[in-house]
Amino acid sequence: MNNISSQVADYVLETNLSDIDSGTISRVKDRVLDSLGTIMIGRNADGNDAAARVYGGEGGPPEATVLGRGSRTGAANAAAVNALMQRSWDFEACGAEDSQRRLHPAHVSGSTFPTALAVGERTHASGADLLRALTLGDDLATRITVASGFNLAIGTDNTGISNGIGCVATAGALMGLNAQQLVDAFGLVLNQLSGTIENIFDGAMAFKLPQAMSARNAINSVDLAVGGFSGPKDPLGGRYGFFSIFGGSSNQDTLLEDLGKVFYGDKVIKPWSCCRIVQGPVEAATVIRKEIDLDGIQEIRIVAPPSVLNGFTAVPFIHGESTPVSAIFNLSLCVVLALEFGEVRPEYITEEVLGSPRIRALHGKVRLVDSESGGISAGSVPTPIRVDVEMKDSRVLSRSTPVALGDIYANPLSSEQLLDKYYRNMEHGGVDRRIADEARQMVEALESVDDVRLLADVLSGPFNE
Repeated sequence: MNNISSQVADYVLETNLSDIDSGTISRVKDRVLDSLGTIMIGRNADGNDAAARVYGGEGGPPEATVLGRGSRTGAANAAAVNALMQRSWDFEACGAEDSQRRLHPAHVSGSTFPTALAVGERTHASGADLLRALTLGDDLATRITVASGFNLAIGTDNTGISNGIGCVATAGALMGLNAQQLVDAFGLVLNQLSGTIENIFDGAMAFKLPQAMSARNAINSVDLAVGGFSGPKDPLGGRYGFFSIFGGSSNQDTLLEDLGKVFYGDKVIKPWSCCRIVQGPVEAATVIRKEIDLDGIQEIRIVAPPSVLNGFTAVPFIHGESTPVSAIFNLSLCVVLALEFGEVRPEYITEEVLGSPRIRALHGKVRLVDSESGGISAGSVPTPIRVDVEMKDSRVLSRSTPVALGDIYANPLSSEQLLDKYYRNMEHGGVDRRIADEARQMVEALESVDDVRLLADVLSGPFNE
């Protein structure tokens, strides 16, 4: 059988760590380090205590660590809780890349890394094994996203869809599945893929679930396949397979192009804890603030295309009613935080800060303006969102950022900025510098780590806030 699913299964089985170039490995390590930091800063975010109780309470062998909480549980449930924590502040890596280095909406690492760590602990995998499995899962989830033509306008959340396929590859590689078992696992997870961006429109904690369910359901699917539970013969390319269901404008050839030769993944490591759509205007605001006295602001105009103004980042933020989830996805509020603090981080997403008279006064001066042209769509060059700050003396300072900070090709974070984000996230998550240093050193030498459980043990906790 030489269908798409079997070709992908063969790719997972036949690609060795030695086939993966050093640049890709370096990028994967950067995402691992970033993932650890974003998990730690997210561990006490709203809803995560409940999730830890529910999934931890389901029992099972203590195979894997719920990071920062001092507990162990079954691999699938540990991966789910770690993924929920990683997603909590929308601070994890994002942006599926295609062969032209264009960005497609995605958050791959937030599912694949928790999957790799949990299954790696279960199997006592080496650091080299984890790097291989994570590279394959990241690549496949990215390729699936691009090939399916995913677009936010569809209304689905692909962290609960494309990520599930990538997580099966990661878990299957670590579990040593054969080709038939991998195809079965792809088919089993196909029946568990879901997600809606309605969660984000409503500011619901449920926005974290799709990313977590991809990890959990993929591990369960792999376990079922190992146990002999069968799935459809071609779950990716079949009559009612993945591309038929989720690929409205799919190009299946993209999935297989240079497979095993070029390895893709998230192309953005975020500098700020907010939606990637708003990070261009956030960066613009950080530049403008250096040139003005905030007390002299008359009006803040954010000029954006209709696709943005009709999307979830333009939903009004109502002080005293809207949730922290709403805050990190809100265009106008994030620009205000950037003007006030020069950045957007979880430390500022508090009732005390958001409800302060100064933030409320600045937020009241924001007006969203329709640029009446362009937009943001998968694989396209987006129309930059412009920030105009009009001062009381009639000066107007304007700034737009075509590609926001964090894009590894066009506007990358420096090594110093990557480490600064990591250490600040660790500190805010209650992890002292000595432990953060130890974890960082293990990630930098991951190929030499004999058992990834050693890495999980370093960050097992519990830690104080």
